[in-house]
Amino acid sequence: MKPGRIFISILGFSLLAIAIAIYFPLREKAPVRQPQSLPWQIETTADGHIRVFDLLLGKSTVNDAIRRFQENAEVSLFVSPEDRRVIEVYFNNTSLAGLRAKLVLSVLIPEDEMNAIYNRGIRISTLGDGSRKVTLHPDDLLRVKESAISSITYLPKTKLDTSLLQARFGEPARRIRETKNRTLHWLYPTQGLDIAQDEDGRTVLQYLSPKDFEKLVHPLLKQGKEEF
Repeated sequence: MKPGRIFISILGFSLLAIAIAIYFPLREKAPVRQPQSLPWQIETTADGHIRVFDLLLGKSTVNDAIRRFQENAEVSLFVSPEDRRVIEVYFNNTSLAGLRAKLVLSVLIPEDEMNAIYNRGIRISTLGDGSRKVTLHPDDLLRVKESAISSITYLPKTKLDTSLLQARFGEPARRIRETKNRTLHWLYPTQGLDIAQDEDGRTVLQYLSPKDFEKLVHPLLKQGKEEF
């Protein structure tokens, strides 16, 4: 091929490439979503759900949490002295972003099904406070692991001081101090978050759906007083 024809061919390919770039621009790569591992990384979705630790409350299941935390969970049904029944999923030694903590999950299971699970329990032990702990039947254990998570309680193994909490979570909407044990609750209703700190500096963070937040606040007001 003569030099002139080579130049014309190269020019033709160049013009074609420019035209493609103009009319069919390259798609930008979607940003890679970073995993949520820190307790102050709380996301509120458009439909009002809360995502924390990469778990979407009301949607993600216990099995999702087991995969996320890479730790086996202990599942038990507890019955209070007042006969209130609740299933708890317990992670004893979770490490996220270098922070070690215990986590307790509650699940969405109807009351009639909860009673049936209790009746099928294979072992019942009485605890020191008069409550009972029920070991679940294997079939019910599978059922619980497929259930959606309703709340997460996060118990850090290191103390989180007040200044750190203030810096990471900001000013709470309300503060309520329990009268009996002097525990102070920092309440963030739109984020579905209750930060409870006792007088020794031990901190517990509870995450739940914002639509259920008043169910948490009401008993606190009964046994405490709001601080301003």
